[in-house]
Amino acid sequence: KFYEKINVIGVIFNYVGSESHYKFLSDACHDVGIVPLGYLPKNENLSVPSRHLGLSIDQDFLLDDFANIAASIVEKHIDIDILLSHTQVELGNSEPQQINEHASRDLKIAVAADEAFNFMYHENIEYLRKIGEVTFFSPLTDKYLPKSDFVYFPGGYPELYAKQLSENKLLHKAIMDYAENGGNILAECGGMMYLSSSIADKDGIEYPMVDIFKQKASMENMKLKLGYRQFEYNCIAVRGHEFHYSHIENNMESITQQYNAKEVPVDTKLLRYKNVIAGYTHIYWAEMEDLLHLFK
Repeated sequence: KFYEKINVIGVIFNYVGSESHYKFLSDACHDVGIVPLGYLPKNENLSVPSRHLGLSIDQDFLLDDFANIAASIVEKHIDIDILLSHTQVELGNSEPQQINEHASRDLKIAVAADEAFNFMYHENIEYLRKIGEVTFFSPLTDKYLPKSDFVYFPGGYPELYAKQLSENKLLHKAIMDYAENGGNILAECGGMMYLSSSIADKDGIEYPMVDIFKQKASMENMKLKLGYRQFEYNCIAVRGHEFHYSHIENNMESITQQYNAKEVPVDTKLLRYKNVIAGYTHIYWAEMEDLLHLFK
């Protein structure tokens, strides 16, 4: 009855066991009207290293080899034909989402993207491409900002590259000048840490950063904070998530109250200096009518 209620059409098992165990589970599925699609056995070749904010897939990770191993295991243990037959859907004829008023403008958008800044929603970047020309730059190595109407600093691991980020003073100045002249900047989590006065590593060693927000971002006494977040700012409803081990030391007031998924107030701040908006929340804006209204 439970499975009928949630309309389960099939299941793929992921477990440590034998073929006989799978047959037992498969028979149980048939008894309740669920299609057993196969199983994924434990395989050490599919392990992914992790670090304090999740999986570690960097330039040393052999992604192609991993994908090939995974594909061979899926092909061997899962009935792809049945899987596809049970998951096909007909696409509706709904009209594509209307892009906001900025779509017709030649907006220049700069996105920080390198080893230190790589936590971003793919759909968010696609949205930016619909409203302007997107250029990527590296806070680790580039000395100047691209010409921009909007700059986005996503999350990532700035604490792991704090020394290198700290030493790039020319870019610090370029970002500060852009902010002081009213440039639009959105910074999330690691991006906000980078725009702070300094980042302290887990041993308390501080590295000077851009200094737009007079606060210290610290990895000392790391403690996980996570959850879905929602808030309203400039009459725009915003949703996202918070996931970090660092903390911020400041006395700044938040420009709005944030709430968790149950609409309970949380102490997560959203900060603003001129047209620079920053906070720990990773915002999902792919379905927002006009992201740039945040800066009104």
